[in-house]
Formats: sequence, C-alpha cells, structure tokens
Amino acid sequence: MVDNAIVEAPAIGAGAELTYPLKPGWLAIGLRYLWIDLGRTSAGDQIRGNSAGVLADLGYKMTF
Repeated sequence: MVDNAIVEAPAIGAGAELTYPLKPGWLAIGLRYLWIDLGRTSAGDQIRGNSAGVLADLGYKMTF
C-alpha cells in the first residue's frame, strides 16, 4: 500500500553569534533556538509542542 500525503510543519528560529578575532580568522560561538511544530508523524503519532530545541555551535572562520 502506498500513501501520498502533504504535511505542513511550521518552523521558527532565532539565534546569535559571538566572534573573537584570532589571526588569520575569527573564533565563532553560536547559540540558536529552533521551534518546530510537527503535529502528526508519518507513523500516525501525534506530537504536541516543540520538536527541536536549543542548538549550540563552535567554529573558526578563516578569510582567504
């Protein structure tokens, strides 16, 4: 059996990034919050509330 379906999952995100100069680039620290309302999954399960959360990243940006 094959099912075809369309799902709408609204998503909202916000974030900030802090950079610190370290030659030859920048050290970058980011913090983001992602909110996704999935509703119902492909298995038919109902999910209420946020399906994502807080994301943090650490990186180094170089210029060429």
